[in-house]
Amino acid sequence: MALFLLHKNDRSQTDPEPYKRRFGSGLVPGGRHAERAGYYLALSPDGQSWLRAGRFTPTPAELAAIRQEIHYSSDEFHRRIEDPELLRHFPNALDMSAPQLTRPPRGYAADDPELPWLKLKSFGVGRLFSDEEALGPDFIDRVVAGIAAARPWVEFLNTALHAE
Repeated sequence: MALFLLHKNDRSQTDPEPYKRRFGSGLVPGGRHAERAGYYLALSPDGQSWLRAGRFTPTPAELAAIRQEIHYSSDEFHRRIEDPELLRHFPNALDMSAPQLTRPPRGYAADDPELPWLKLKSFGVGRLFSDEEALGPDFIDRVVAGIAAARPWVEFLNTALHAE
């Protein structure tokens, strides 16, 4: 588990506040810089607490490996992202609002049926929690259940990254 610093990197910040408004942690075997998918939790006021699972901002080699796994194992990919338990905890499923390529990735056809997913630059599911949910007595249970529901998705990504 990795805890993220509360201090901002003020070299590139215009905001004079030296601290972040959120407390965050990641659960990734090997630490936050490991080449693996994992789970991330942030606690923040104003309904901005969230739980995420996946691989965010992967390296070019990791992107290529994930795209190849999606292309070659598309049935398994769809089973994982359309799993009812995953969708119960992460109703928006795979975050399609993440940065994307404007054209097909090198080596993939423009008519590839998996193109919407192959163009993604990050691969994760996430959900926001209201302040009431984050302060509720069942919050930890909800986070643990969300992590359990996302485990097959994270395993798919780690298989692609050869990080099982």
